[in-house]
Amino acid sequence: MTVALAGRPPAVLALVSITLLAASARAQEAPAAEGPTDPATEVVPPPPPAQPPPALLPAPPPPAIQQAVPQPPPRFEAHLAGLQVLAAVATPIIAFRLAMATDSQQPGVWVGAVLTPLALGTAVCAIGSASATYEGACEAAIGGAFLGALTTIPLFYLGASMGGSGDAPFGPAVTLGAVGWFFVQPAISLLCWHRTRHLRPVPAVTTSLPPRPARGLAAPPGQVVAPLLALSF
Repeated sequence: MTVALAGRPPAVLALVSITLLAASARAQEAPAAEGPTDPATEVVPPPPPAQPPPALLPAPPPPAIQQAVPQPPPRFEAHLAGLQVLAAVATPIIAFRLAMATDSQQPGVWVGAVLTPLALGTAVCAIGSASATYEGACEAAIGGAFLGALTTIPLFYLGASMGGSGDAPFGPAVTLGAVGWFFVQPAISLLCWHRTRHLRPVPAVTTSLPPRPARGLAAPPGQVVAPLLALSF
């Protein structure tokens, strides 16, 4: 370099020297910047915050088991049946005694004859409705009472056709008419009510068994939890 620059002016030599010194300085700074840095002075960025683990929720308990309670078999309520028979027999007797105590020509006697089947059927139905097991139709009991009361008329005329002494207080006509009024009328009313009776609708009674304790854990929606070991006792 000295030989090549021999004979050059001093200004040129000074410019070349400054250029060489600058290039040498840059060459020395480049390895220092690219080389390893001191760990003590190196600035390390903070690590990202750790993500919390997925929250595990307790598994929901299983639904309660509904178990139907068997209903007891229907029982025959003898006391109510006896009251029905007593009311059915007593109603036409009371109506007959009231009719005998009044003049047979009065309209009230015929009104009583019409109202007696109505009262008889209503009494039979009212007593039967007190049952805790059965229920029947009041229309059937009242209709049966009217049907039984109407049999008094043909039975009376049937007895009259048999003849007999007109002075006899209990001739065939009165006897057969009494059979229709005192026996057939209550019997048909009772029969119609008991034929149409049915069991009362009992609402379904269920008991809820206590749920079994939940086992394991349930993950929130969108996450899957796979147990590594499960023991059941």
